[in-house]
Amino acid sequence: RTRKQRKPRRPTKQLSNEEMEQMMSFLDDGEINFDDATIEGLLMGSSPNVSAIPTTQQPPMLQGFNPMYPFMNPGFFPPHFNQGQVPMEVIQAQMAQLAQMQMQLQMQTNPGQMSMPMMGMPSFAPSPVMYQQNQGMVTVKSEGQRQGSMGWNGGEMQRTPAADQPSTQLLAKLQSLHQIHQDEMAKIRDMQKEVLGNPQRSNFDALTQEQERVKKAIDSEVAALQDLLSTFILSPPELFKTIHLHQHLLAQNMQLELYHLELQQLLLQPGMPTRCYVALGITESPLPMVIPKGKTLEEPLCVKLMTGVNVNVQTTSAVKALLSLDNSVLKTSGKQIESDEEKLDDFSRVAKFHLKFPNGTRMTMATVKFGVDIQVVGMPRIQAESSPSHPFIVITNESQYEEADGILLKTDIFANQANLLKPWPLLANKVQRHFLRGTRQDSTKPQRFLTTKELAYLNLKFFDGHTAVSMHAFDEFWKWFGKGMQKIRYQRHLCSMWQHGLIYGYVDRDGVNAALVNQEPGTFLIRFSERHPGTFAVGYTIEDPDPEARVRHYLIRAEDVYGAKKTLPDFLMESPQFTKFLVIYDFGSGNPKHRIVDKELVLEQYGAKRTALEPTSNGGYDEKL
Repeated sequence: RTRKQRKPRRPTKQLSNEEMEQMMSFLDDGEINFDDATIEGLLMGSSPNVSAIPTTQQPPMLQGFNPMYPFMNPGFFPPHFNQGQVPMEVIQAQMAQLAQMQMQLQMQTNPGQMSMPMMGMPSFAPSPVMYQQNQGMVTVKSEGQRQGSMGWNGGEMQRTPAADQPSTQLLAKLQSLHQIHQDEMAKIRDMQKEVLGNPQRSNFDALTQEQERVKKAIDSEVAALQDLLSTFILSPPELFKTIHLHQHLLAQNMQLELYHLELQQLLLQPGMPTRCYVALGITESPLPMVIPKGKTLEEPLCVKLMTGVNVNVQTTSAVKALLSLDNSVLKTSGKQIESDEEKLDDFSRVAKFHLKFPNGTRMTMATVKFGVDIQVVGMPRIQAESSPSHPFIVITNESQYEEADGILLKTDIFANQANLLKPWPLLANKVQRHFLRGTRQDSTKPQRFLTTKELAYLNLKFFDGHTAVSMHAFDEFWKWFGKGMQKIRYQRHLCSMWQHGLIYGYVDRDGVNAALVNQEPGTFLIRFSERHPGTFAVGYTIEDPDPEARVRHYLIRAEDVYGAKKTLPDFLMESPQFTKFLVIYDFGSGNPKHRIVDKELVLEQYGAKRTALEPTSNGGYDEKL
């Protein structure tokens, strides 16, 4: 028997439109001032005790509302929230609705004041990296849908220039702190040499406190970077810097841990010879990614040897890469990695690997570890081994790419936690990174990335505009999105056409109609079909007095482009109905512009030649092309 699906119970009370507008106005105009004591509490990770807004300024449904915990996690509210005036499920539903409209509640720095960027996870304790002291006061001001915020505006996500973004400001602050920690680590090393050479309790305690202080700061910065990925939809340069900085902060933490262990031995085992504290860490990595069999990694994996202060390394062997994979998956017993040995640089103690894998991993995720033999003065020869890298899959055929990258992306987002919801910005950032690799672009300076408008379209189409997404929803999304990415990556000319704006991109039929309705007959654009994964559609204009009938849509069939030496540019050139290409450009601004170009000017570079195409019927969405 089939069971009727239970409909979700609707809240018994909904906030009125007037109340919703009042809430939005309150969030848009409200300010809360914190004194030094509250700032100190935030630094220590305690819950802020906020009661600064006069009751007369609060909307009736938000008595006691604390803007420190707004929309980023609609299911979490402080105990004093709402004071029981509206059922909690109603507030949560309305908050979710507002979150879809705003997507991000952001902070703006005002002259003479100081603002705190909104962090998305309520479990994360705000740290000093979030703000700087100014006249003993902090101002938290919500921006909502004001011009310059990264919120919903007419169904489209708008983004300000990078310099005005809280994410950019926070990232710049974290990079600055990372450089400060470099100097602090050098001072800690010098202090440790002095303490180990001449142990004194006062110096030992001072050094221990300094190590713990720096360790706490680095931990908070690592958490801030993780929260940044979950809270803001980052631009590709910001995304690259965030990942790169995260790797270097983890390396700093590893080095600091070695210093701490070495120092603690002095307390626990006074008078005993110092042990050999060494570690091998992966400091830079392009993984996770799909790797074609026999192809050399263009971006290196960097491995660094780190030691305690009293470790005098005499010689080291070459660092060797070791594949970590279930033996039942391996087809052969031969060499699994080529270019698997590299020497450490004498000064930096870093080895760079451009690995090549001669065999596939049979659609199974693999990792790589690194090992080195070290000869330390006065000690037996020892071995050091790194932790496993991020996973990767080696494919033997291009047809495996879609499935392999879907496995890696899902693991990257959900970490095999099938029952947990993940923030939409986290998924958007991960998808962006995999998309840039899939379309063969430089992650630091991509020519054509997914715009915020395209990400908003994907969010609305596959995740119903929700700010938290499930693994099941991701699976449905990838069935469609993965096929399109596979097509761009491997079908002839499509990568170049995507990067040069000849493929209009991810947009619905209404968006195509809006772009074309006022163009002259014969103007056309290419988009992804919404109903046929991995297939392109052509929107084009015809002569018709009825504006609603002027734009037509044609689904490109397999036989249109898969004939002998026949490509998409060939098909477009041969079709007389298509005369002027609607091309998009200026991707770097995040808000691309349109221009109309004769199709011959852009298609001839792909070797396309004009040949009359015979009329066809029953193809695509329209009866005739």
